[in-house]
Amino acid sequence: MPNFHLDSSSQVLSYSDDIFLKEVSKIGIFEPVGVLPNFFLKNFNKERISSTDSLPENFFNLLEENYGVNGVLFIDLHSYKPYRPISLGIRSKLVDIKSGEFMWAIDETIDAGDASVMVSVNLYQRSLHVQSLSQKTSSSILQSPRLFTKFAAQSVFSTLPSR
Repeated sequence: MPNFHLDSSSQVLSYSDDIFLKEVSKIGIFEPVGVLPNFFLKNFNKERISSTDSLPENFFNLLEENYGVNGVLFIDLHSYKPYRPISLGIRSKLVDIKSGEFMWAIDETIDAGDASVMVSVNLYQRSLHVQSLSQKTSSSILQSPRLFTKFAAQSVFSTLPSR
């Protein structure tokens, strides 16, 4: 699903859909299928749907018919601060299409002002996840909204249960 943010003109929406799709793909628990905002605009008169919105009656049926999916991953970016210290609030829910039940949910704000997040960012950056950054730029993720979003997505999806 396209990510939702209250400010539909927010810069984070220009890149977060791709980042979250790639990061959830890396987990390998299921095969994600990206749905473009145009599908929602055509069928529901809005480009993005929040996990807290009332869903149209045919919502799950249309997704199943058009994409053959078994579940829907809602991602709401409920807060976003692109300047130091960067922070990103993520509410995500994985819903079974047949039963409508939540299979997983999380509501977390990843804040670079938090000491434990800074430590995690440094470990993440030193790992193979961000190979293009040199040793001289050890705080690059803390200065890049795009890279920080990648870190936040990986952090959130690491909590998904295995099959």
